[in-house]
Amino acid sequence: MRLIGIFRFPAFVLVMGLAAALSATAQTSAGLTGRIISSTDGSPMANALVTITRIDVPGTYRIKTDKNGKFSYYTLPTGVFALSVTCPDGNVYPLQQRIRTSPGVLVEATFKFKVPGAAEDAAAAANPPSPQPSGQRRNR
Repeated sequence: MRLIGIFRFPAFVLVMGLAAALSATAQTSAGLTGRIISSTDGSPMANALVTITRIDVPGTYRIKTDKNGKFSYYTLPTGVFALSVTCPDGNVYPLQQRIRTSPGVLVEATFKFKVPGAAEDAAAAANPPSPQPSGQRRNR
């Protein structure tokens, strides 16, 4: 019986340490969630690769959109980021520069842009799409 009491204190310390570490991670990490849709017809861009590149220090994070064009990355460090999307056809488009994340804040945005298609002229294909972000920030 006495032996079990000896192990209770270290187990308690371990559990409290893990809880503190998880709490610290939640306070120092940030999140970014959004949706990639076409500005012409509002259709979602499924299976696109969203690249989140940290501007202030090196760091790159990638995530794919789901069938509804949605993506979420919840464990970003705080900092300043640029976003780009790689379409399933391999073309890469910049979405937005300078998205700032803050500890414990989930940044939400919808990105609408026109993807040049085969029927459009070469001038439209040569110009990058104009992102029209609309979003909000909320605390997690």
